[in-house]
Amino acid sequence: MDRKHGFWIVSFALLLTVSVAGAVVATTLGRGGPIRVEVRGKGSGGDDVRICLPGSALAACLPFISDEVFSKIPDDAVRHLGAARAFARLAAEKEDFVLVDRVEEGESVRVEKNGDALVVRIESEDETAFVSVPIWVLDRVVRKLESAS
Repeated sequence: MDRKHGFWIVSFALLLTVSVAGAVVATTLGRGGPIRVEVRGKGSGGDDVRICLPGSALAACLPFISDEVFSKIPDDAVRHLGAARAFARLAAEKEDFVLVDRVEEGESVRVEKNGDALVVRIESEDETAFVSVPIWVLDRVVRKLESAS
């Protein structure tokens, strides 16, 4: 077996392990929901990027990410982690709401709590972007950042 083939087998095995671990975590916690990122370029030659993975997969991976990685976030961001965690907890308890809805010169930004997710939509002349993250995943990441800083 050549090295390239071996790399793909190991990558697939790792992905499968993380997916199974994520499913176990989601089942144990009774939580789920996908993390979705979509960016669509407008016009001819525009690129499209779509990523969707279970939020539980990220939660399963967090313990294996070194605190050193998270400790590299800027001090300005660290100062706001408490507010981010408070927001995640409050958002989990509230009904759907819009946090930001701004339209200006052909561009728009909307940030909202929709169901169990924080959703960001951005429209511009060049592209459209959509990001959806389950609130519980946001809370888990913020707690990991706090423990690393």
